[in-house]
Amino acid sequence: MINELRLIENIDILLKSKIVIYGAGYYGWTNYNKLTVAGIPISYICDRDPGKWNDGSDGMEIISPERLKEIDKGEDIAIIVAAQAPHAAQIMDDIEKLELKTDKILTLLGLEILFVQNAYNPKISEEVREYTIQFEKLKKEAISLNRNLDTACFRTPHILFHGILIYLPQKVGSTTIENSLRMADIDKLKAHYYARRPFTSYFKESFGVDLSMLKKNKSNKIISLVREPISRGYSSLFYEMGRHGAYIIMSNGDSFVDSCAEALKTEVFELSDWTVRYGHEFDWFDHEMKSAFGIDVFEHPFDKEKGYSIIKQDNIEILLMKLEKLNSLESVIGEFVGAPHFKLVNANEGSDKTYKNLYKNVREVIKIPREVVDLYYKDNPRMDHFYTEEEKAGFLKKWESNIAD
Repeated sequence: MINELRLIENIDILLKSKIVIYGAGYYGWTNYNKLTVAGIPISYICDRDPGKWNDGSDGMEIISPERLKEIDKGEDIAIIVAAQAPHAAQIMDDIEKLELKTDKILTLLGLEILFVQNAYNPKISEEVREYTIQFEKLKKEAISLNRNLDTACFRTPHILFHGILIYLPQKVGSTTIENSLRMADIDKLKAHYYARRPFTSYFKESFGVDLSMLKKNKSNKIISLVREPISRGYSSLFYEMGRHGAYIIMSNGDSFVDSCAEALKTEVFELSDWTVRYGHEFDWFDHEMKSAFGIDVFEHPFDKEKGYSIIKQDNIEILLMKLEKLNSLESVIGEFVGAPHFKLVNANEGSDKTYKNLYKNVREVIKIPREVVDLYYKDNPRMDHFYTEEEKAGFLKKWESNIAD
């Protein structure tokens, strides 16, 4: 299996290999320059476009995937996938089809993490180390700004919206529901944050008007889901890194694996009115659903065996489901949205994205603090509202080798 984590934790493995950058576009040449300045030499650049072969600059040969396969047979190589999604996924597919013997492959996220973790490593040139150290503050400020703008600008429901509102925490199956409703030609809108108030009076006013108008609809149908909280937190962690980069959980010189474990218990999202704290996943229903629509889902019964319940209050109906039961609830969703031939269209989860290898690598070795596990699995009425004792035992078994005692 490809092991990005091994390269991040031991830069010597990379330095002893012949490095191939796969992708002769903007990201390829940008990272070629950075790695060269860092004192990490590049041996080849590979690209699937025949028009770029043997057309390098700086004396660098651009090779075909077939030539890469030949080099792999006789050389110890490491490959850097120099593209962002969705092009990175295509390159990963190309590499998989080549059936190379090397397992040393880094995505751009993995490469960024490598530089952050090795920010003080003298094996990297002083120039790049200094740049990395100075860049941390700017990057973290940019992350904070981007998150708030994202929440303010792109999570506001339309004033005249009369479709299905997909309203739920991140990484609990929202994209699957969204894609499925789209295929059924059903008007829908997805929101993770709705009641939260952004910074400015303009956005506050916008949120207030939209929410007020939405409540005046004759009827509102909402689909929401829950997921086993440790799995959701871990998946959300990688989703956020995929969007914002390593600095969302790390500081220069930190261990990446330790930073992942710490992020599962500390405040990661610091946005205007409230924070999302790993270890308190079910609080979303207070901060959002209850704040926005006045519905406390914990005051309504939930059918743990069937995996769903429908909550009706005033002009609102909520179909609340467990992600773990989603595949068995196709007909339930279809009836709720008025589409008898509704079909689920499964979307890629974290382990299927371009960071899938790093996701798996860390999943094998991360040690989750016992306090996070106990918060859910020791007398937590909110966990017990959705999950049976048998389900909880199954979840614990899945995570037992990762729990730090």
